[in-house]
Amino acid sequence: MTDILGIAGVDGNGQQELESLIVGNKKMKEGSLIINGTEARKMSVKERKKLGIGYIPSDRHKNAMIADFSIAENFLLGYQDKPRYNAHVP
Repeated sequence: MTDILGIAGVDGNGQQELESLIVGNKKMKEGSLIINGTEARKMSVKERKKLGIGYIPSDRHKNAMIADFSIAENFLLGYQDKPRYNAHVP
């Protein structure tokens, strides 16, 4: 089963900060974060992805792509550590 969580509100009221805390781009100072029954506060972004977190940032041009990269290179962002995508070609 897949759950979809959306964060809404008036721009500037902390939604982007909350996004960053949930996915692990910013460190939490206090409180807890439970993902699928697991405390995730001290987990890395990669560990949180393994728990099933998917993330589409509110500003995709600023936070989800690199303008100088090709479409293929941008597609691979986040998967570069997987053997299927990082094999060295002679």
